[in-house]
Amino acid sequence: MRCSPTLETFWHSMKGERNEHLTACSKSQQLGKAFLDGAPFLRMYSVYYNNFDSANNLVRGLDSNAPATTSSALGASPGVSGPGSFARLRILVAESAANKAMSKRFREFMHEVRNHPRHTQNSLQSFLILPVQRLPRYKLLLDELFECTPSDHPDYEPLKQAREEVRCRVQECNEKKREWEAREQGLHVLLKVKIRDWSARAAVVNHVKPGRRFIRDGLVRVVKCLEPAGLVEEDEQRIDPLMACGGKRDRFRQIFIGGLVETRFGFKGSSLEDGDTIGPEQLITHGLTRTTGKEFKLFLFSDVLCWCKRKGTADGEFDLVCGVELGTDDMAVELIESDQGGGPANIEFGAFLRIRNAQSIVYLGGTVAEMSSWYAAIMDGR
Repeated sequence: MRCSPTLETFWHSMKGERNEHLTACSKSQQLGKAFLDGAPFLRMYSVYYNNFDSANNLVRGLDSNAPATTSSALGASPGVSGPGSFARLRILVAESAANKAMSKRFREFMHEVRNHPRHTQNSLQSFLILPVQRLPRYKLLLDELFECTPSDHPDYEPLKQAREEVRCRVQECNEKKREWEAREQGLHVLLKVKIRDWSARAAVVNHVKPGRRFIRDGLVRVVKCLEPAGLVEEDEQRIDPLMACGGKRDRFRQIFIGGLVETRFGFKGSSLEDGDTIGPEQLITHGLTRTTGKEFKLFLFSDVLCWCKRKGTADGEFDLVCGVELGTDDMAVELIESDQGGGPANIEFGAFLRIRNAQSIVYLGGTVAEMSSWYAAIMDGR
């Protein structure tokens, strides 16, 4: 089996220098130069680090003596009844059969390898983890070599530089591994967000920007939302409060204010036309005194806030109400604290979070601790 082009290039470039530095066994032998020349190529380990867990899990699954049966796979899979259930059933049966056949072939191959005269006691998973352990071992080796090398030795300075270079490569690989895991987690969470025909500003959710990270999720009360009242582009449609509230018209109120559409959730009162006249001054200013809000599921990413319906589907998906773009130049987040309740509704909000961008202004409500936590999470993600 051939090496990858990068590894092959590295091997040929190092072969001559390795012989030059390592074959001469003398007191002036220099190992630091060999490690120093090879240190930039150690970045290649990052790709292996990132994929190691997936490869290890795949081998563990294939080598299992009790693979999932067709019936158990079907029983564990939601959505096999109702419209399209027969087609889904056929797909599950085909997938299960293919997985069982692959697992069987893999176990037969591994059995043959284990019986080979040249086979050692190391398993395939033991070999898989060796490259993961290689860089830390290089670092430990250089640390020990450096500690045992006199300061007047010709290899002292090269070892010192190589030690720092390898340390940096190990740190880089670990950081890229954490970034990779964060992206993988973010993509997994993003799959839970179900975009519907009525979802507002779904384009900012669909367009996954480089470096998108998942930060947190949770149930939060959305108090109200302000949006432009004029015509909007198809991919920037306004929120649909009726669908967001499960078709229950008594859960929200809407009013046109100048060039804006104001949607309040959990409004208490006969009409929005009466205005907000009772309550703390800052709540009157923002029109928050007669609104209890409605609980929604929020998924916060570094560049977008996915505002979803509270309850998920049987598949664990959450219908997207609106995508709130973050991190743009026109985006602003404000924490509004109040020692008093939200008014006659008897729902006390210790604080509100005001999120503004070019498309909307969204108000969230909760305790001071909750809103402060969400504020910090949004600001840290920018």
